[in-house]
Amino acid sequence: MHVASWRLAAIGTADPALLAQAAAIAMNANDSEQVIQLLTAIKPDQHTLETRILLGRVLTYTGRLERAEEVLAEADAHARDDQEKITAVTARSMNLLWSSPQLDRALSVCADARTALRNRTAKQQLHFMEGAMQAVSGLPEDWLQLLDSLPGAPHQESPDIWLLAATTKAVGLAAAAAWPRPGPWPSTGTACTRRSVEERSFPIPPSSWRRSRWPSRSPV
Repeated sequence: MHVASWRLAAIGTADPALLAQAAAIAMNANDSEQVIQLLTAIKPDQHTLETRILLGRVLTYTGRLERAEEVLAEADAHARDDQEKITAVTARSMNLLWSSPQLDRALSVCADARTALRNRTAKQQLHFMEGAMQAVSGLPEDWLQLLDSLPGAPHQESPDIWLLAATTKAVGLAAAAAWPRPGPWPSTGTACTRRSVEERSFPIPPSSWRRSRWPSRSPV
């Protein structure tokens, strides 16, 4: 990380791969400003999906939501396959959800992405994503239908979407006093949460969890 920073300070640029590696180290050290500085130094035509997503997420976590949307929209536009599309759209839609919030726009991003996906399972992942966003926005009738088919274990390629959907489904059903019976969510969710912490791949900023707007319900 120091080598990349020194080269950046001395000549105003550095090898993109070196900058990306240094940014990953800075991220693990919780140095968000260093991550932004290093990744912003990468030229637009030298960015990868990973560097755009990392930059976009850090901008979201630090409250630079409009700039995050610009970066994540670029990641969305440059996605080369279904998995890259899902990764970009997940980060982009959650940033939009927490910036205002802009639920309609976030849902629109998911809907547009689904038309570009070829794989049926990939399309289903974005349906779960939409359901989770509707759930935290207080739209119970819509999200219950979308999350009704959520499996008891995450899809291997999109565990972050499953984690978000399973968490919002469990809390949403509890808030609506509609939990039918114990399910596999707690143990599987714990494993996915641990993986997200280790990989620093939270689908939404942890600092924003408190903003969820569950519908109020009078005690029975």
